Amino acid sequence: MLLRKRLIAGRIISVVQIDMERVVKITVSARDEIGRESEYHLHCEMMGRHSNIILTDEKNMIVESIKRVDVDKSRVRQVMPGIEYTLPPALNKVSPNGLTIDDFEKILLSNIEKTAISAIQSEVLGLSKKTGIYMLQDVIDIEAPLSRFSQDEIENLAAHTHAFYSALFDDTIGYYAIFDDAGHISDF
Repeated sequence: MLLRKRLIAGRIISVVQIDMERVVKITVSARDEIGRESEYHLHCEMMGRHSNIILTDEKNMIVESIKRVDVDKSRVRQVMPGIEYTLPPALNKVSPNGLTIDDFEKILLSNIEKTAISAIQSEVLGLSKKTGIYMLQDVIDIEAPLSRFSQDEIENLAAHTHAFYSALFDDTIGYYAIFDDAGHISDF
């Protein structure tokens, strides 16, 4: 009801993913209760059982959220009306944007007992298992630990991973919807 009250007849200004995290910020321009043009932000945090949708005003103050989080539930971050919105605590991972082939090679070599997908997921933001499979299934045995690969194969894997992310950030990669047997979108 609150979203309907605040955002009805609003216009979506932008939709932005925040720092390769599982947070999408939707900015909406709408008229407030006295008819003044206002900007609201709908922060969609997609983090499993900690998922939430939070509405903030132009000053980044929380108007309301699906789940309220007080100091009893979290000492790190509260989500309550009237307080300033802050992003969820950052994961101890790096953004793939700007990583070099050497950076990817170091990540792979420092996680040599893991699979390539697990190694990248453990240190790099924003890689789902399905995307990892799509990225690597034609290059290596995705089930094998990195310790089974030669130095040349790991260098090739690092170069392939770098090329994938470069295409992603240069916006030259194709985007596809994946449908299940019933014709419903199951992934993208």
